[in-house]
Amino acid sequence: MIAPACWEVFLDITERCLKFDPNERPAMGEVEVQLELAMSLQEEADNRNIGDGIMLHTYIGSCFSKQKSSSKKQSPGVIQELCHRFSLADLRKSTNNFDENRIIGRGGFGDVYKGYLKRDGASDYTIALKRMYRKSRQGITEFKNEVELLCQLRHPNLVSLIGFYDDENESIIVYEYMPNGSLHDHLYGKNMKPLSWKKRLEICIGVARGLHYLHTGAKRTIFHQNLCPNNILLDTNMVPKLSGFGLSLLGPRSIAGISGYNVKNNTFSVAYDVYSFGVILLLVICTKDKQVIFDKIDKMRNNQDFGRAQSGVLEEFSDVNQVSMDIYDLVQRFPLEEMIDPTLVGKIAPACWEEVIDVAERCLKQEPNERPTIGEVEMELEHALELQEEADHAYKTSDDYILVSTTIFNFELE
Repeated sequence: MIAPACWEVFLDITERCLKFDPNERPAMGEVEVQLELAMSLQEEADNRNIGDGIMLHTYIGSCFSKQKSSSKKQSPGVIQELCHRFSLADLRKSTNNFDENRIIGRGGFGDVYKGYLKRDGASDYTIALKRMYRKSRQGITEFKNEVELLCQLRHPNLVSLIGFYDDENESIIVYEYMPNGSLHDHLYGKNMKPLSWKKRLEICIGVARGLHYLHTGAKRTIFHQNLCPNNILLDTNMVPKLSGFGLSLLGPRSIAGISGYNVKNNTFSVAYDVYSFGVILLLVICTKDKQVIFDKIDKMRNNQDFGRAQSGVLEEFSDVNQVSMDIYDLVQRFPLEEMIDPTLVGKIAPACWEEVIDVAERCLKQEPNERPTIGEVEMELEHALELQEEADHAYKTSDDYILVSTTIFNFELE
């Protein structure tokens, strides 16, 4: 049987391929991404033993007779048609009346709660609820933006929107619950088991796939704009899911000719997301040891080569933005090989390392047009993972890998 979500994606891309106006047809790269998504959705449904399927004739009469979509912004009515609207009573019940003990995260615009809903009148279904602060005008704007986007997007590497609630007093988004927290938790959390090198690579590949879908697989190009370890969530199987779409922007239908991101004139594009992805690569490679980073900062300060260093930098390290800025500065002055997380030393095959570092360096190019597309990044990281697996299979001794390279980055912080 055909899973409903798979069928919907398949018919949508078929319809667009058959547009009368050639300019309205998708590029083959987009077709490829959409069909891969359809396959993933089918496999996901099969694994969940969803056997109800769908009645094909329900769609055939409507999908090929749609009028041209309006360029106007979607109305709340359309959002409600695409996304389930919960009752406030159900959401209060699911969180024990928004009990503070149910809070699993706090943000600038709201708190995130863990909740439980009844499924099929019996078993509990775990959810995550983001309850926006009503006094935050920007938070309410982000709420509307995130709901409008997520109710139209489906991909294995994007967090799933289950529903929402909104009135003059409350704005709440309901997501699938991610039991393994965020990438930030695993990189910097206390008492967390260190991620293996292969798992870090797999997470980065999943993030790249999610971004690839946003950039080329949706009907409109979407710039995430807010890629960071806190917005990379991990499900039961440690599969990464992108979240934090409140700042995301819709771009043109075609990404051809986009000039890229330049912080000075506030122009955003897919190149901005690629740049952020490069920072993510550095963070998953580098040590989280505060003392190691502090010692190197102190060494640069003594050499009068690091004007930004302050005596309180060690205390400031707990802030993720400070972490990324410190590492960003350090990899321009010390070999990256000296900054590797100690748990990864000897575990990275040299051929894999060279591939990953090449990707990171190109993602962080100052000139946006010199950065790779996220599709290229995805393929190169998949190749890096293959190189690692081949080396692990062939290198059967107990000895560690030895990296003889010396990598010093040469770029300017944007």
